[in-house]
Amino acid sequence: MCSKSDKTAISKRKFQFSICLLFGQSTSSSPTEEEDDMRRDWICCDVCEKWYHYSCVAIEEWEILIIDKYHCPSCVPTRGPSLQRKAANRHRYEFYRLNADHLPVQIGTPKWMDSFVPREGDFPSPPEDMIRVLEDGHKLKNFWKDDQVWKTPFKIKNKDGLGLKVPEPGFTFADVVDIMGRDRSVDTIDVYGQNTYPMSLGRFLDLYQSENRERLYNILSLEFSTCPKMSELVAPPSIVGEISWVHRFWPEVKHSAHKHLFKEGEFSEELNWVKTCNKTTQVYDPYEEHKKARPDVALFCLAGMGGSFTDFHIDFGGSSVWYNVFKGQKIFYVVEPTEENIGMYDQLQRSQLKYENFLSDQEGVTTYRVVVNEGETLLIPSGWIHAVYTPVDSLVFGGNFLHSLNIKMQIRMNFMEAEQNISVRFRYPSFELCNRYAASVILTTLRKCRKTYSHLPKHFEDGMQTLISAMRRWDKTEAKSDYAWCHPSYGNLTENLRNEFLKYKKRMRKRPPPSEPSVPVAPKPEKVKRVFLSNTINLKPVSNVVLSATPVKKTPSPVDSKSKSKSTSLMLLRLRLR
Repeated sequence: MCSKSDKTAISKRKFQFSICLLFGQSTSSSPTEEEDDMRRDWICCDVCEKWYHYSCVAIEEWEILIIDKYHCPSCVPTRGPSLQRKAANRHRYEFYRLNADHLPVQIGTPKWMDSFVPREGDFPSPPEDMIRVLEDGHKLKNFWKDDQVWKTPFKIKNKDGLGLKVPEPGFTFADVVDIMGRDRSVDTIDVYGQNTYPMSLGRFLDLYQSENRERLYNILSLEFSTCPKMSELVAPPSIVGEISWVHRFWPEVKHSAHKHLFKEGEFSEELNWVKTCNKTTQVYDPYEEHKKARPDVALFCLAGMGGSFTDFHIDFGGSSVWYNVFKGQKIFYVVEPTEENIGMYDQLQRSQLKYENFLSDQEGVTTYRVVVNEGETLLIPSGWIHAVYTPVDSLVFGGNFLHSLNIKMQIRMNFMEAEQNISVRFRYPSFELCNRYAASVILTTLRKCRKTYSHLPKHFEDGMQTLISAMRRWDKTEAKSDYAWCHPSYGNLTENLRNEFLKYKKRMRKRPPPSEPSVPVAPKPEKVKRVFLSNTINLKPVSNVVLSATPVKKTPSPVDSKSKSKSTSLMLLRLRLR
C-alpha cells in the first residue's frame, strides 16, 4: 500500500497521480516532502496508482495500519477489495514484523493474553479495609469522611441510594451511536497494538457487532457532557456532584441569570482574561473563556470488546473515578498507591521496556483482583494504580473528577505526568485553572478560619502547602513563556494564599486544637435535596467563588468553645470545598 506517511516509499517511486475524483483537487507529479506533510491524509491505490483523500474513499486512520494493498473504488470491481496485512507474529505490537521471534513478548498482545488469562484468577482479593464492598449507596454515608484524605476505593453492588442515573435495561451501544451519530469521531485503542487512533462510532459499531474479530478495539474516552440526550440518560453518583471542582466552578447554565455576572466591564478588574504574546495584548470575554476552559471529563461511555486488556495506569491528573458496569463485566487489578509502588510504577513508565515489563511481576508489588459485575459501581480515589481486563463485551459509564480531599496526590500525579513526557492530549484538561479556582475559594476559607480561630483538618493544610508550591512553580513557568494565559485577579493569588496560610498557622499556634477526638456535627434536616449540576455558583468575582447550600436548622447544644471552633471550621469546609 502507498501512503503519504511512508516517505521512504514516496522517494523511491515517482507516481504520476491524477486527481482525487471525489474532492476535485489537481495534483502534480511525485509530492515534495513539504507536500507530503500537507497531504498526509492521502492514500494511493496499488493498482491504478491514483491518490485519494482518506475521507473521500471512506478510509480511516486506524485502517492504514492493517491495509497491505489498497484498492480504490474504481479498481475493486476488477481486483477485489483491499488486502489486509497478515500477522507475522503474535507477540509484538508490530504484528506484521518478520524475524521477531527473538524479541520479548509485549503486554496485551495475543501471545501475552494466552498466558495471562489462565492465571489472572490467581491474584488475591483485597482485604476488607483496603477496598470497601457495600450492598448499596445508602451504606456509603457510613464510611464517607469529609474531614479525611480519601484513601479507600468503594465497590457498591446496588446503585440504590447512590444518586446514580443510568439508562433503562435493554439500552445498548447501538443506541449510543444512534444518539451521538455514526460520524462522531472518538479516540479508540487498538488493543493488540496498544495504540490510539481516531475512529468513527459507526465503524466501531460494525466491528463491535462482528463475530469475526481479527483485532480488538476499545473505546475509553467517548465524553458526552455536551450531548443533551445522553446527559439526560446518565448522571454520576451524587457524591461526585457534591465534591467535584468542575461541577462547583462550571455549573450547568440553563438561565441567563448566570451569564449576567460576566457582562463586559462589570467585573473587568477581576474577570478579564488577557492573553499576551510578546508585546501584543488582547482582552477576551471572561464568560466565554470560562465556558471554553471547562474540562468535560465527568461523563464517559466506555465500550470494550471481550478479551481486551488495558495495562496499569493512574488516571490523568490524579483524578478520582466513578465507574458503573452497565452491561458485561470488568476485572480490575489494583495496586495501592504506597511510596514504593508509585516509585516502581514511575520507574517502569520512564523505561524503554515499559511495554514488556508487567508491574505485577516486579518484586515487592502486591496486586489485588476486583471483579465488577453488571450493575455494580466502583469509586476509586486519587493515585490508585490499576489495570483492567474485559472478559466479555461490556458497556460502561464513568467519569473523572478533581476535588479537595486529594489535593496533594492530584498535584503530585500531574507533575509526574509532565516528567514522564505524557502528551497534553492524554492529561487532565485545564488542570492548572481548576487548581487556581480552588485556591481562590481556599483563600476566603482561610481568612474566615483565622479570624474565628477555627482549625482545618491536617490533610487540608498539607494540601494547601502543596497547592501553594505548585502555583509558584506554574507562575515561574508562565513568566518565562512567550505565549501564556494570565488573569489579572490571579496576579497576586499565589502570594496572597501563601501569606494568609502563614498568618493562619501563626494564629493557630496560639490556640491549640481541641483534644477531643470526636467532632460534633450540626444536625441535618430530615430530607436534603441533592442538586446535581444546578446553578448554585456565585462567580462574582471568580476570585471569591461561593457555593450556596441548603440551610441547616441549628439546635441548642452544650458545646465547649474549642469543639465549637472546630465544628465551625468543618462546616465552612463542607460548604465551600466539599
